[in-house]
Amino acid sequence: LFMQDHWWARKGPTTRSFSKNMNRGGRLNNSYQTIANRRLAIRKNTLIDGERIAEPDFSANHLKMASAIIGEQLPDDPYTSISESTGASRKAVKSFITRVMGSTSKRQRGGQIMSLNDSNNDELSPNLYRSLEETFYREYPWLKTQKVFFNDTGARMQMLEGEIGLKMCRWAIDTNTPIISVHDSYACIWYHEEQVWNAMQEFWSEVVLKNKTST
Repeated sequence: LFMQDHWWARKGPTTRSFSKNMNRGGRLNNSYQTIANRRLAIRKNTLIDGERIAEPDFSANHLKMASAIIGEQLPDDPYTSISESTGASRKAVKSFITRVMGSTSKRQRGGQIMSLNDSNNDELSPNLYRSLEETFYREYPWLKTQKVFFNDTGARMQMLEGEIGLKMCRWAIDTNTPIISVHDSYACIWYHEEQVWNAMQEFWSEVVLKNKTST
């Protein structure tokens, strides 16, 4: 209801959906997230209340949350050293992480590698997949010992993103700051970017700490 009082590219409400149980999925979803951003950045050129927007976002969010929960810390950009070591593009590294953190078991690994022979739209090949896996384990060995990959971690991290999203919505109402959830980022009026980013960091820490101490 709060965002209905503001002008933006809205089609329907923001919702939250889970998969199989309340610990899987749970991101906030809305039609704004699906606005095409192909050759032209249409979504980022959309306005809120007639003002241009900013989209402060968490970089490598699932990987960072999963590592923080088990007591490990990643650099601000954990993909840089991986890209430099393997020669992989950032797009390929992100695609790899999406696959291995979205897998529910190690049995899916072979199928993922085989499927890469059919398409290279994400710049990921079977050999590069194997190289990225080896390099991530070498750079951040706890990813293997703590079974961060191939363990349904992505679905659980989506649930935490949803928890952060709910806190952000409450904060937006309390501070009268219009925002739109975009998974691991929040679209806002450009002059609100700093306040929104500060709130994002605060609630990220709250949610991660809560889950770290309960595991």
